[in-house]
Amino acid sequence: MAEILGIAAAAIQLTELTIKILSEGYAFLNKTAGAPTEIRQLLTETAALDCLLGRLRDLSHPTNSAPANENALLRLKEIGVFDECHNLLDSINQTLTSLRREDGERVRNIAKRLTWSLRAQKEVQESLDRLRRMKETLSTALETNTALAVDRIETKVNQTDWQRVFSWVCPVTHLQTQDTLQDLLSRRHPGSGLWLIESEAFGNWVNDQSGELLWITGLPGAGKSVLCATAVEALSSRMHLPGAIMVYFFCSFEESEKAALHFLMSIAAQFVSRSQRCFDIASKRQKDNGFSLTIGEYIALVEAFMNEYHQVFIVVDALDEVGGMENNDKETFVAVLSRFMRIHAEPTVSGNRPTASGRQTGRSRKLLVTSREDAYIRTQLANECKCLLWKLDSQQGNRLHADLSQFVWAELHERLRSKRIRVRDPALVSTIREHVLRTAGTFLQANLQLDYITATRTDRELRQTLQNLPNGLNATYERILVSALQKYPQRTSEMKQVLQWLAVGLMPLSGRTLAEVTSIDPVDTALDFEAIVTDPYDVVAPLVQLVSYYQTSRYPSDAATIVQIHHATVKEFLTGPDILATSASVFHFSEIDAHAFAAEKSLQYLAFSDFDRPVPEDPRGFEALLSQHSFLYYAAMNWATHMRLCSLSSGRIDMHRFQRHLSWFLDPAESPRRYRLWQAVLETSPGMAAARHTAAPIIYAIANDLHVVVDALLPTLDDVDGYFPDGSTCLLVAAIVNNVRLARHLLSRGAGVDVPDKMRQLTPLHVAAEHGSEEMVELLLEHGASPFARSDSGTTPFYRAARDGSTRTLRLLHDAGSEVDATTWDLWTPLMEAVENGHREAIKLLLSWGADAGNLSKFGITPLDLTSKDLAPLIVEAGGGPGEDLSDELEHLIDSLEGNHERWQPARVG
Repeated sequence: MAEILGIAAAAIQLTELTIKILSEGYAFLNKTAGAPTEIRQLLTETAALDCLLGRLRDLSHPTNSAPANENALLRLKEIGVFDECHNLLDSINQTLTSLRREDGERVRNIAKRLTWSLRAQKEVQESLDRLRRMKETLSTALETNTALAVDRIETKVNQTDWQRVFSWVCPVTHLQTQDTLQDLLSRRHPGSGLWLIESEAFGNWVNDQSGELLWITGLPGAGKSVLCATAVEALSSRMHLPGAIMVYFFCSFEESEKAALHFLMSIAAQFVSRSQRCFDIASKRQKDNGFSLTIGEYIALVEAFMNEYHQVFIVVDALDEVGGMENNDKETFVAVLSRFMRIHAEPTVSGNRPTASGRQTGRSRKLLVTSREDAYIRTQLANECKCLLWKLDSQQGNRLHADLSQFVWAELHERLRSKRIRVRDPALVSTIREHVLRTAGTFLQANLQLDYITATRTDRELRQTLQNLPNGLNATYERILVSALQKYPQRTSEMKQVLQWLAVGLMPLSGRTLAEVTSIDPVDTALDFEAIVTDPYDVVAPLVQLVSYYQTSRYPSDAATIVQIHHATVKEFLTGPDILATSASVFHFSEIDAHAFAAEKSLQYLAFSDFDRPVPEDPRGFEALLSQHSFLYYAAMNWATHMRLCSLSSGRIDMHRFQRHLSWFLDPAESPRRYRLWQAVLETSPGMAAARHTAAPIIYAIANDLHVVVDALLPTLDDVDGYFPDGSTCLLVAAIVNNVRLARHLLSRGAGVDVPDKMRQLTPLHVAAEHGSEEMVELLLEHGASPFARSDSGTTPFYRAARDGSTRTLRLLHDAGSEVDATTWDLWTPLMEAVENGHREAIKLLLSWGADAGNLSKFGITPLDLTSKDLAPLIVEAGGGPGEDLSDELEHLIDSLEGNHERWQPARVG
């Protein structure tokens, strides 16, 4: 134990050194112009190393002591990893000290101001190389230790298991939170936003001396996202104690349709990647229930993660941009945040309504939110907790103006240096700066004005431009669009298509994908490669002032440059009423129309003769197909969502519009190769989550809430209760996805309310109860669903509800007569499920109904054996005690099975 404590102390010393390096390093970057670009990379890698050290600290903590953990940590010590890490960090610290000294000499000596010494650049690069090697060493060691900790005693970690858990936690590949953070930090000018993190108010908020919520509001383009990134960077450097963690998420109008779900996926992945304990929790739950998680299940999972920490910081940027076609998007997101902050006892969350467990003493949760002023956020979040409000356009106006002045000056000089702006009269430089600062109140407006100035060719034209700059964002956008119309009148339709795709796209779109999809004519039945522009950049060139780009290597079909609308206000202008009174009205479209357009184009593409072919057997051949047809992955993944969203206002889909392109889906027998290829594309999604309900067209339509498609397919069924190849029925799928309206429709068509699935004998009520779908549970009970139904492992719907922890669902089932202590084949009870999953309120409710706190399972386990320290008093007070050693009985039972182990699968898995 003494050696382990020594290792813990060494890890803490190393962490203190990384914090020193990060704080001094970023301070150096913020005040130093022209520093080697590798320094930021060096600091980023140091921060990553700090995360690994944090995981080492967790393993060395007494509560995590286990022979496997201790052996792995001792091996690291024996081979000198900790000493080497200390030497490396000390070397980095000396390098930064040397750079600071050299910077001072450069300032004093004008001859040295232009360049950094080759020696300094070499030192930084050598440190960077050593740091990456050390990070790889520690990652490998930690992965090996993880394998030991979960009884996979191997010399090398099973990467497949890691990928399995991460894909389950975050099955959406394009949530590039870290990339967004780095992009914002790279665009931040030195010194910008330091007033925020250096302020007394921010320090008090961090140190638990002021509000729970820090809400930063400001006008569109005021720099809120960069401020948020600055705060994330600062908080990251402070998260050096084992009991503290910070997670963050950048909302985007481009992905507003499932923002709350994507937020939960992203922060869950951050918890899992930073904590061994959180990984273990996720791994166990994935084994218990490997299906895709609902919002309610994500909330329960993240709650379990947060309960591992004494201090949790949650940072959310651009919360006002949430709220797509579905009106409850923002409400759901705010309800999730309220739940995490323990503001409301029982927030209403779509698909699940778990009960909050109440505030826990000694645990701190902090929330930082940036947004425009928003009435809903104010009433439902800010007014319901201790809130510290910062208004950038009033309270912090002077500080923000100083940042804006620095931005304009730096951006202007960069454009002059690169000769993007040319002037004969040097005095014009100051004139430009003064004019932009006088007329532009935000970073976005200033940047757009500089773009206008950049397009001038003479001093006279430049002076005229300064006098006629558009006033306000809408006027600016109108000027840009009208200019594009005048320059490219023959490309109006193409430009509008690009804007529609960028406004309502459900996944990132590359320039190459945009070039491909805009080449398709309405009459095309195959992809004409000769119609695709040779240079993808040419498609967005007329709109270059309205879009931005970033590089990615993670997009499944095209590792290329991703194109996105520059700011949420561009979409608001294009889809709002103001554009109709301008000369750019031809570009107006509603979101409904844009989604209908996207659905039709996606279905037309999937019906192409290109895809009437067998699925390539060779994985490389399949990758080549996705690469050659860069729109294929997007179309396959998103056509159904676009179709659903275009029906939200009227509640109906114009089936005639899509009918001619849907025959391959409505009748797979007519075009089996197209249908199978579509399935194969969906199977490439992480964890194959997107392919779960593709066994038959009607269950895919039910899962995606396509009512008109369901209506078209129901008459083709011989039996509404018939089983599909995956063992499901129509009503069961409706219960899984919590589609109450379709479930009611199916019941009216004669669907059997208690027909179970073929695989595990789960009824729709079992599924609805496990997902905490209160309204679905009510509907099924109203139609006579049996609360006494048993799955193949003996579970009841009440048991499944205890697993989820929803007290409302438990009450519904209890009122229907459910047995509180109904046991499974291995004598596992609902109370044991609630205890194992940490559902405090559910435990209290079950005990109040007389649940047996001393129940002994077939393997000698009691509720007390499963409980955490903070829940143990509840069980003990109710008479619960420790279990018994029944290993001999277990061995006899295993022998009696004669190898048929699956017959006795534990109920918490089955």
